[in-house]
Amino acid sequence: MSLKIKNHLFTGPFDIESASVRANQDPAVYAVVAKGGEPWNPVFKVLETGDTGEAGLKFTEHPHKASWTETAAGKPGVYLLHFSRKEVSASERAAVLDTIRAALDTTGGVIPMGGL
Repeated sequence: MSLKIKNHLFTGPFDIESASVRANQDPAVYAVVAKGGEPWNPVFKVLETGDTGEAGLKFTEHPHKASWTETAAGKPGVYLLHFSRKEVSASERAAVLDTIRAALDTTGGVIPMGGL
């Protein structure tokens, strides 16, 4: 399954306990998402967004991991939007992340079924 946020297609969900972006992989913008609601009418709530950076990131070691599991009604998952290291700079990833965060601020972090 994927989530669409500001015309960017994030892949996931990946399990926080095993998800990582290694330093030799292309960096990614991430969204930690809790899925709630009924099976026929799910609600996706973004708990946090960020950038894995050039050094990569193991989500199980993220300093906010405990708050994600406390905040989520169910088990949160990680969605990733990868960017080619050769084609997209860190500042361009940051601009995308700012746009996504601004859009999520208008919905309280909730992503409608059709995407945001």
